Amino acid sequence: RDWIRIDTCNRDPHRMVCCWRAEGQGSSLSAHSRSVPFHLVHNFYKRRMQQEPQTTIVDITAWKPWEKERLQKIGIILQNPLTLGLTGLIALCEGRRVISIDTALIHLCAAVGYTADLLLPRFPDERWVELSNAQNNYGQHLKFHQSTQFGSWASVLSSLC
Repeated sequence: RDWIRIDTCNRDPHRMVCCWRAEGQGSSLSAHSRSVPFHLVHNFYKRRMQQEPQTTIVDITAWKPWEKERLQKIGIILQNPLTLGLTGLIALCEGRRVISIDTALIHLCAAVGYTADLLLPRFPDERWVELSNAQNNYGQHLKFHQSTQFGSWASVLSSLC
């Protein structure tokens, strides 16, 4: 149990770590339906930085080179989770607001007891119905934000502000 850290909501809302894109592991449709388009993420970050200039955002998404360049121009810190390793990723999330789609980052947060915001598509994997139960570790540590229309993430992103 030493590796489980119970998040007592001491997250600094001005320090964030985010992941917005799924790789899909052979299923491009699954990856596409779970991923938030770049332009929406870019606009979300710009709004956040304008509203809260003291915000520090670390993004671990596997963006394309041109996307990385645009994010860095607005002050987003980009990290590769593979170079961080598991303990580095846990340390990165500690004390930060974590926002992610259904990725390893969400599972890691639930496993170590960190709270996180989980973005789910309109038709998520059915396992989330059971995992969202308050008696489950996921239900205790994750806040679920589900899209109401297939491929539409705008209302989900506004719920994160």
